[in-house]
Amino acid sequence: MSPRGNQRGVRVLIGLAALAGAVTIVYFSAAPALSCSRASSATAECVVTARALGLMTVAEDRVAGVDSAEMVASSTTRDSDSTPPRIMFVSSGTRHDLGYFSQLFASEWQAVDGFARSPAAPELRLTKPLTARTFGSHAAALFLAAVGIGMFVTAIRHS
Repeated sequence: MSPRGNQRGVRVLIGLAALAGAVTIVYFSAAPALSCSRASSATAECVVTARALGLMTVAEDRVAGVDSAEMVASSTTRDSDSTPPRIMFVSSGTRHDLGYFSQLFASEWQAVDGFARSPAAPELRLTKPLTARTFGSHAAALFLAAVGIGMFVTAIRHS
């Protein structure tokens, strides 16, 4: 392979790495929202949605028939003292973990449990606000995306 071909391959790899980094940053810095609505007098449906800058949905998980919420110890092979407990949504005795973004509401598990057990409340909405960290993360992701696209363009133009 010629040196020019090696340079093109390196640019493509750098471009792919930059784009993968941008996607990862956007995913993990998305602002989550938890909403629960009354499905019947005894149960609720809970939905966790994460949106990048409040615009683009990057994750959504839901569970129906929620009758309570609880905190449970994480079951990992790591040291249990270093692994925090997790919020679980209980539906007919079955525990449901709605993933990474639901765990950001672990400190509000009592509000979710209170809502699920109280047939009088029609809806519960919890959000994590957009912060300077969120905007900074998204700016870094835009920069990485620009680098990735730039690498692809230069690899194509110099071929």
